[in-house]
Amino acid sequence: LDIATRGTADAIGLGGQTGRLAPGALADIVLLDLNAAHLQPFHSVSHLVYAAGAADVRNVLVHGRIVVKDRALLTIDLKETMDQVRELAAKVVRNLSRRALGHQ
Repeated sequence: LDIATRGTADAIGLGGQTGRLAPGALADIVLLDLNAAHLQPFHSVSHLVYAAGAADVRNVLVHGRIVVKDRALLTIDLKETMDQVRELAAKVVRNLSRRALGHQ
């Protein structure tokens, strides 16, 4: 966990600004639900590194702003975004099909 936080911040030259929870430091905080069976028994933070996953995330704060609350994304309309992605994907497929058939 230290390598993923402080170590990464140091590696990219931001060790003095981020990578730790301290006054004035830029911080992203992920709160996990530790009640899942695969996280039991919980003995140490290293267990999180090896066993926790995205499904265990309950809340996320980025620079002090809540972006995920009770597993719900608050920053974008997920349905609208997924609709747009599907529309773009269909357009890409159509364009690739045209090119494969020799049409530009």
